[in-house]
Amino acid sequence: MVNILNRIRISMWKLEKPSLESSKDDLREVTAHCCGLNDKDVPNFEALYEEYDINKGKINEEYHFDFIKSHATQSKVMYNQYKKLNEGAELDYIRAELFTEAADCPLCGFGEPVTLDHFMPKSKYKELATCRLNLVPICWKCNQKKTDNDYQKFIHSYYQEFPKDVQFFKCLVSAKDGGIIHFKFYIDGIALDTTLKDKLENQVETIELNKRLNKECITYITSNFSADDIKDDRSLKFFIKDKLKKSEDNFGLNDWHTALLAGLYDCVNFNVAFLKDFIKSNRRKQRI
Repeated sequence: MVNILNRIRISMWKLEKPSLESSKDDLREVTAHCCGLNDKDVPNFEALYEEYDINKGKINEEYHFDFIKSHATQSKVMYNQYKKLNEGAELDYIRAELFTEAADCPLCGFGEPVTLDHFMPKSKYKELATCRLNLVPICWKCNQKKTDNDYQKFIHSYYQEFPKDVQFFKCLVSAKDGGIIHFKFYIDGIALDTTLKDKLENQVETIELNKRLNKECITYITSNFSADDIKDDRSLKFFIKDKLKKSEDNFGLNDWHTALLAGLYDCVNFNVAFLKDFIKSNRRKQRI
């Protein structure tokens, strides 16, 4: 069992990419525990992994078909080896090492990573079934939302590059009488290229991020804001600004915490009077 406390949180959207060399090392372990593959097959899969890495998390269709045509039996055998990554099986160290690098699901930013997503689906790309460069730790709910046909419309958490110092994930907060609050997270793509913008928007929609973040936002506010300690609206603004700076430093510009806090800061109606109503209303709901 992986110790969750030892997991590393880099930022929402991104995870530390496993090394190409570690992926190649895995091939020797796979062949050692498999009667259908031998040392002669290793160079072919090493070249495949190099192609995947050079192309930043993908192989083109021509390369894929040529590989399958030349190594059809070996690809099927590799596909069947994936079950050996399960906890307690011969190759479970791969799973354990990948989970160590992920404190939170990189797709939603809050779910616990409990499963490995084949970025390029193993149903089609059998040859990549055990390649750790293609295995991304994500949460169960995100895994249920992302289908085999979605991968080209999602970012690759190991390889995707983002423009530096650009805040593209934002939250519009609206606060109404009676402690009613709404959060709308969205992609501000003004500084993004069209392909990246489209992928991010599709990912947010497909995994139903707005719906799922609503509960996280309410929990965050009720856990971190105290109407008793914050005496006036000016103090509340200072409090949010301080939280926002710490979130930017700890999680980056495009984490949902940062987006939420920036949205709260900009929301005119999010004042001390509203905060009191909001906390009272949610405590009442918790008791029901």
